[in-house]
Amino acid sequence: MPTSGWRDLGATPTRSVPGGRRPPTALASSDVTSDPREGTVDLPERPLHTRPGLVLLVGVGGAAGTAVRATVAALVPADGWPWATWAVNVTGAFLLGLLLDVLARTGPDDGRRRAARLLLGTGFLGGYTTFSTASTETVRLLEARRYAAAAATSVAMLVLSVGACAAGLALARTA
Repeated sequence: MPTSGWRDLGATPTRSVPGGRRPPTALASSDVTSDPREGTVDLPERPLHTRPGLVLLVGVGGAAGTAVRATVAALVPADGWPWATWAVNVTGAFLLGLLLDVLARTGPDDGRRRAARLLLGTGFLGGYTTFSTASTETVRLLEARRYAAAAATSVAMLVLSVGACAAGLALARTA
């Protein structure tokens, strides 16, 4: 099975810098290579979280995902059971499994695939799903002394979300 770009966390891509610049001292000498013929020094690429364009993709996706989650919460009646939170967490887990497996199977995590992962996966689905709201709703159930409901919603949401993610991964593998 081919490895996917988003799973290859050990890879260290590089960027060339004119020979007059010295590499940052925090880098091990094994991380830096030079080519005297070209007058360049290869430094590890900047981490993704330090690139403004990629951070913007995550922010835009997160804002859109949060807006959709708020819309779902407004449309789903609150009857003492966190149905809206279940809906977004379970569908979000399914979509994230589907997205990441499709992206992993189509090539390395760069270019459009990286942009799609950050915009849709980290951004949109990160804003759409909500562990914090699930936790808050569980605490509210506990404060209302609805212990069985608190336990049931916590366990069921976890089981359903993991199952939905697995279903998304499985669906991606059949495509």
